[in-house]
Amino acid sequence: MKKPISYILDCDGVILDSNNLKIEVAKEVLLNLSDIFPSEKVPEAIESFKKNFGKSRYWHVRQFKNLIHKPVANFEKLFLESYATTLGKKYHLTPLCEGVLDFLRECKSDKYVVSGSDQAELNSVFKKQKINKFFKKILGSPISKAQNINSIVKSSNAKFIFIGDSFEDMKASKLNNIDFFFYKPYSLVRDELEAEARRMNYHIFEDWKEIYGH
Repeated sequence: MKKPISYILDCDGVILDSNNLKIEVAKEVLLNLSDIFPSEKVPEAIESFKKNFGKSRYWHVRQFKNLIHKPVANFEKLFLESYATTLGKKYHLTPLCEGVLDFLRECKSDKYVVSGSDQAELNSVFKKQKINKFFKKILGSPISKAQNINSIVKSSNAKFIFIGDSFEDMKASKLNNIDFFFYKPYSLVRDELEAEARRMNYHIFEDWKEIYGH
């Protein structure tokens, strides 16, 4: 008997058009912490943020801290608090990615969210956007994507497909031995990830209509 298909979706750049928002928020926070974070290191920090997009803010802030070449107390705490506050003012206003709402309405398969975003924040945003009803579970950091996917996969006998737009998404799929679909339009690493996705024979798409009834 053929297994039913269930979809796991990343959030940023797949459901919400929020990739660039998070980049701008991280940059704003680092610049505002110029008394403890060197301004000349901001471009390097933001480039790292882009290349490793999809990892949690807890991972990113540790990389930022490595760019400070002197002992600084409370940098991680200050960054995380400011990032959460600044993002919280804007995140729920983020538009949905084009066509994803039609997919959520039309696709009758079980759907889940696994994201690098903070889990409590993510659930709050989805409720405000009135899209939480489409998902069986909405999971985020500080637990890793790979771990959250693993908990979902273990709970069902379905065939799972993870739809994402970052190398971190692809990595989490590989670690759990499930298929990966690369949603291309909003990715911050579009060309590099497309090349790797093609090499790995993963599905690449730009229009949600391609996925209806897959």
